[in-house]
Amino acid sequence: MNEIIPVSSAAFKIVFTMAVSFSDLAKIEVYQALNSIQTKEELDELKRYLSEFFAARVDEELNKLWDAGILSQEKLETLRSQHLRTAYGK
Repeated sequence: MNEIIPVSSAAFKIVFTMAVSFSDLAKIEVYQALNSIQTKEELDELKRYLSEFFAARVDEELNKLWDAGILSQEKLETLRSQHLRTAYGK
């Protein structure tokens, strides 16, 4: 008969990490966080944190582009006047 042996979550994570990618681990962490959401207010707070997290990442990348000279005020002005949407036929 198979016996169930308790394994600490730390040990499980170490073994599990060997078999899955970091992206998969990140998804599991987010899923576990989502399972703890009990109210609409908690969901709204999580959505706000996620928005702030991704906005900070965008700011960091834009700053890198600006510092590298890839992005400038002149280039922003040029982009402002361009129509970059896909043209769809009617």
